[in-house]
Amino acid sequence: MEHDEIAARVLECLRAEDLEVLLNLNFRRAFSRGDVIVASGEQVDRFYLVEAGLLRMEGEPGRDPRFLRAGQVFGSTSLILRRPSPNNVIALEDGILLTLSRDELDWLMEAQPVVAVHLLRALSAGLAGRSVRDPVGAGAFPDVEAPRPRSAGLTQVVEACRQAEVDLGFLGQAPEEGAARWARERIPKVAGIYRPVLRAVAALLDHAPPGERAELVQQARDEFLGLVRTSRLVERMQRRPTGQSAGYRFFNHIYRNVPEGDDTVGLLTDAWLLTRPFAEAIRERRAIASERLAQEVRDRARPDRIFRILSLGCGPARSLADVLEEPGMADKISITCVDDDQEALVHANNLLRSRAPRGDILFRQSAPARLTPDTEGYGSYDLVASLYTADNADVAALGRILFLAHRWLHAHASVQLVVFGDAVPDWLLLEVALDWSPLHPGQRELEEVAVRSPFGQSRTTVSASPSGLNVFLHAVK
Repeated sequence: MEHDEIAARVLECLRAEDLEVLLNLNFRRAFSRGDVIVASGEQVDRFYLVEAGLLRMEGEPGRDPRFLRAGQVFGSTSLILRRPSPNNVIALEDGILLTLSRDELDWLMEAQPVVAVHLLRALSAGLAGRSVRDPVGAGAFPDVEAPRPRSAGLTQVVEACRQAEVDLGFLGQAPEEGAARWARERIPKVAGIYRPVLRAVAALLDHAPPGERAELVQQARDEFLGLVRTSRLVERMQRRPTGQSAGYRFFNHIYRNVPEGDDTVGLLTDAWLLTRPFAEAIRERRAIASERLAQEVRDRARPDRIFRILSLGCGPARSLADVLEEPGMADKISITCVDDDQEALVHANNLLRSRAPRGDILFRQSAPARLTPDTEGYGSYDLVASLYTADNADVAALGRILFLAHRWLHAHASVQLVVFGDAVPDWLLLEVALDWSPLHPGQRELEEVAVRSPFGQSRTTVSASPSGLNVFLHAVK
């Protein structure tokens, strides 16, 4: 059976509502590349189902390792007998595990029997397919494409990329200790090296005929990626499915703001990208949104009722975690997090529950754009907020979001949205290097959307942040 067939058959056993239940019961865990999931000799009392990502299982010295991908399981015999693990299990990339002990599985059988049955089917299917030994793509070769003729503009991009690679090599080799600091110290030189590349890409695309632009963007991307793909930020964007919006790994890397790369060129590129205005804008959003959200709670929370928050497209939920760190805040608020990215929800679950283990926090797996006014379980909120949903919404979609928010809010409750501002000049870089084209309606367009919404102009404020990197919309019902 092919690898993809195994993963599909296993994960088809679990419905979206099953995963939602397991997430809210805290049975799903996010992991990062390099994490040791199980150490040799460690007492194991639970099984693990790989939902996403790639793991390496290392046994006795001299024996070939085994690789575990989505849909495969390990630790299954621990449901019968608790014993020390003979293997190290190490994450080769970020991903998600679904994990339960025998006692937790027994409890699930009583509390959620339908979910438990689906989970056991997935476990059985995973056991049937766990003998796969090769990592993803082993032995596979891409089809050889006929070379495409280069235009003069593309030739300039190719030459600029080659020169940039040479110039980056002259900056030396990153030391084993203090590599991130070494890379940050060279950011001004790296920016100067990349400037001719950006100019060449702009010259190629700025006046391209509409019918040819998509092809030219792809050609420029192919050349540019040869230079930047070993940057961890670029790598995380390239792993997502084509056309999908930026995922939690991308945003989490920007929040952490620590450059990483598979080689020195990747490390230097990563350090430079993390200082670009788009990255500064993302970090600014979190800071401003956290303060505004906390202020709303402080101003409007009452001792006799909980302040209810709906976070659309919650992503890593960093701003919510910031709010929960304030003393007593977890006792004042109830949070519903919505996202269609499973990894984002798992990450949000781990993060928020670490701040508020007994907090009233609910996770719903759904695309915000697909929600409707009569979607079950939504309503009576004091605040509807989103840091990223509006990046993927055209004017019509923004209008629908405001309509939904108005329907689900209490009287005098509010909605907060944010989009990139005019001070972000990185659109070409995002499109070519990261294959990401966030929508960025201007302040006037946002005001026009608000006028046509149920909130109306008099109840809406649209304002740019002091840096101009972001534009915030705040509307009151």
